[in-house]
Amino acid sequence: MASLVFGRARNEAMRVAGPTWTDAPDPETLQDLPYIEGVTPEFTKHVAFRWVDGAFPYSGADQAKFRAYARFRAPAGGPEGLLALLDVWPCPSLSVLSKPAAASTVQWTAHFVDVPERLESWLAYEYETVAGEGGFHSARGQLFAPDGRLLALSEQLVAVFG
Repeated sequence: MASLVFGRARNEAMRVAGPTWTDAPDPETLQDLPYIEGVTPEFTKHVAFRWVDGAFPYSGADQAKFRAYARFRAPAGGPEGLLALLDVWPCPSLSVLSKPAAASTVQWTAHFVDVPERLESWLAYEYETVAGEGGFHSARGQLFAPDGRLLALSEQLVAVFG
């Protein structure tokens, strides 16, 4: 089931600035994460990833959060591209596991703040598990433009089987 709500700006005087992306290295100084056939999801071969900080999935970490960059390998744009770059990330809860396990989205909500026409540059992402127990984890993410302004938000309930 999908529910989409479209609207136009109503009152520009009511603008509330969102968070900004700060204190991270230039993505060009970071190493690309590899696409590994049969290990990483097939769709990820179309996206370049560069990790900033936080633990990788299945690394047995004590925290479930990370910051990273991503961009399409071929230019894309519009709401479809923004939605894809918001959804391409692994659930941060997987970082506390020490071996691979299946996980599935139970509910996902995306909020667009600003939709660029073209997505050719690196976009920054912060993703953290807010709370989780008994295999159900709530996570939230924030996607940022190259200039640090907020583009989109994500809220997700994930079931982890393992």
